[in-house]
Amino acid sequence: TVAGLHGGIPKQWAVPGQDRLGYYVAQYDGEIATVDEHVGRVMHALRNSAAAGRTVVVLTSDHGESLGEHDYYFDHGEDLFDPCLAIPLIVAMPGAKGGQRTSEFTSTLDLVPTILDAVKVSYPPDLAGTSLLPALRGQALVGRDRLFARNDRNLSASLDGRHKVIATPTD
Repeated sequence: TVAGLHGGIPKQWAVPGQDRLGYYVAQYDGEIATVDEHVGRVMHALRNSAAAGRTVVVLTSDHGESLGEHDYYFDHGEDLFDPCLAIPLIVAMPGAKGGQRTSEFTSTLDLVPTILDAVKVSYPPDLAGTSLLPALRGQALVGRDRLFARNDRNLSASLDGRHKVIATPTD
């Protein structure tokens, strides 16, 4: 175990007798399975309700998680590595083509325009983000060529799928 979040299992999360990363990853996977089960219950109840044909469901997260990549363990704020930047964005709605995956750059900024577009509420053209509704309907999405990210430690990054440039604060 280690005192910080870098170089091993953080001391504050260590379980006596459990010094293998696999144990902790399995616990994390168990948390995901539990959330999946409960989301499934909500979706099942929705399918059997009067709101089924007129409800937009969005499941996402505010960050990813490091599970040993780059020697970071269970952290999501000290770096801008892909495991911390890649988050799920799952949308279910009437008229959406199910089971699609995309490698397009999307952002949490896209959530508001997507939801407003889906429920047919107008929004200002200068609102940050882009509606993902066309992609949800199986149409081409006008892709971004780059994405920007920033964390709570004021690291910022620009990435384009091939390269990532990270700026660090100087003071």
